[in-house]
Amino acid sequence: MGGILFTVFIIFLVLKLTHVIDWSWWWVASPLWVSVLIVPVLILLLIFGVLSSATILAMLGRWFFFRSWRRG
Repeated sequence: MGGILFTVFIIFLVLKLTHVIDWSWWWVASPLWVSVLIVPVLILLLIFGVLSSATILAMLGRWFFFRSWRRG
């Protein structure tokens, strides 16, 4: 994915320097900073997914434990 974003950045850069687009430099460089932001977002999603799945598994484990305990 980094290669695609870098290619898009080069295209934006060439278009900006040849005055085809009149964008802010922030938008021209956006493929670079977007690629930097993707990694922390993926890490946070992974952490959230692991924590939520662990919570769900713990709840299911308690439910099955109490259900089997009530049966006697």
